[in-house]
Amino acid sequence: MPLRPHAAYLCVLLASLLLCCRPVLAKRRRNEHSLASMIPEALSTLTRRNIDTNEKLTRTEHVYKVRAPVSTRNPFSGISLPQHPFMGPNDHASTHYDSYASDSVGLEGPVADELRVIRQRNPYGYAPVIVANKNNQIISVSFHIPTLRFWLVVADKDLNIISATKLGLKVGSSFSGAYFYMNHLEQTVVISSNKILCFDTSNVTKDSGTGGTNSLKPLWSTPNIVKKLYPTKPLGNAVYASMPIWGEDPNVYWVLLAGNHNTTDEHPAGIAVVRITPDPTAKGGAHTEILDYQELEDEWSNNTAVADEDGVYFVTNVKDATGKNSRGYLRKMMFKEGKIVPIYNAGYKNSGILKVGHANIGSGTTPTLMDTKEGRKLVAIVDNDNPRINVVIYDRVTGKKLSETPVLPPMRGAAEASLIGVENAIVVENNYGHEFTFPYSQFTQIEPGMTRLNIAQKGSDGIRATHSWTDDRSSFLAVAVLARKSGIIYAHTADWGDSISATEGAMYFVSAIDAFSGRTLWRIPLGRGVEYCHDYGAMAFNYEQSLYIGTANFLVAIQNYGKRNLQNA
Repeated sequence: MPLRPHAAYLCVLLASLLLCCRPVLAKRRRNEHSLASMIPEALSTLTRRNIDTNEKLTRTEHVYKVRAPVSTRNPFSGISLPQHPFMGPNDHASTHYDSYASDSVGLEGPVADELRVIRQRNPYGYAPVIVANKNNQIISVSFHIPTLRFWLVVADKDLNIISATKLGLKVGSSFSGAYFYMNHLEQTVVISSNKILCFDTSNVTKDSGTGGTNSLKPLWSTPNIVKKLYPTKPLGNAVYASMPIWGEDPNVYWVLLAGNHNTTDEHPAGIAVVRITPDPTAKGGAHTEILDYQELEDEWSNNTAVADEDGVYFVTNVKDATGKNSRGYLRKMMFKEGKIVPIYNAGYKNSGILKVGHANIGSGTTPTLMDTKEGRKLVAIVDNDNPRINVVIYDRVTGKKLSETPVLPPMRGAAEASLIGVENAIVVENNYGHEFTFPYSQFTQIEPGMTRLNIAQKGSDGIRATHSWTDDRSSFLAVAVLARKSGIIYAHTADWGDSISATEGAMYFVSAIDAFSGRTLWRIPLGRGVEYCHDYGAMAFNYEQSLYIGTANFLVAIQNYGKRNLQNA
């Protein structure tokens, strides 16, 4: 009698679990039951389709046996990136891991042959960005989708929630409030209802009276920045992100305003320089002064800003004379002698098409700053061309466009996740077809694709970007990150390759990929369906090399458990 499709799939899945990625431990200790008896239990916790309000899984722990990931050849070990003087340590303190937005860390990540995986339900929602302090506590700004409210959530390294602090509601059409960072004092600086708030997150403890979840009080809070800039206009704009200016004063900040989503009607994007001087006696605990502001007429910003010693870089999409978003700029600005000084606005191709997988009609990538082996200072983005998108590389000093390299399939390529960019290597992933479907699962596949480019000098002034490899099988959802010490790319992937994905959604994973060849070395399952999907954010690492990712309803940790891979130790 032939097997039914579901039964056949289950047999294949069981076999693959037995061979390459099998849970051998549960509930904090080695289980004496046989491996076969463990598999149904593991599967039962990973096959939920949509949100079930009557029966919610709270927490699971398993250990997976994997082949320790080893890169065929790792040219990235030993590379270090400049440290912003007023941001927390590279690798641990911001969305893109450093002020260059390299989307890389000087770590190896989870490289043991046994990995402990913890899935902890997060009652405060989806955590798109996570950072870690030196006590290995993880800090996230979680977004509770049903109420549109942000929360500052702190958990220990095993995802036991210590603190939850109510922040503001989502403002405007941008995702204002999601971007945050940890500064050099391990204070977390967040955006909340167009205000900038600062919390001490160096060592968070539970409530001293009850022993329960604690709520933090801000060290300081600014007034509404948009209202200070536009005191007589409707508050339709949104503070999107902030970061300290690279210089000598930790109290002076770049503040990026998003403008309206895919239009600029009466609220264009803008960039401000704001001085925030902490003072416990002042209202809100600080004095706030707008030092300068540049409104960007007919422009809108969907991405955060990056910085080096010379200034700030960000991308916008631009409305033409007909009202269509058909242009785009990479902008660089400096703050000099009390004024914002525009350095360049370098154009990129914008088809005017809102692609499935993009949040705006324009570039979906935060600029990536790169210093090549030859000493070139570059900045790279992905444009919004059609039928193929391009990785575009500029001279960081002058804004001159140096190369424009087509990537990903024609008509089915979009990059909403920023580039990995380290020295002479760039990695771009495909996000075309990624739809935000919460509270339901996405039942159709995101277009697969990840490509690595190698950069070489071309003549005395030019550069050439060539394709090194392409993975055309895996589908990607979030910012992938290169662990430079191991040469492994960690990525959030999804698989719609079985019949039940059409009705129950994809199986979601964290995958380890060899940066040298593009080969997937292991996949750790997070779960099936929307609860285990991570939309457009980034993963994080603590000081013990553990990896963290937030999904729609869970916080997930992947920790080294068994012996380390000696080749990477």
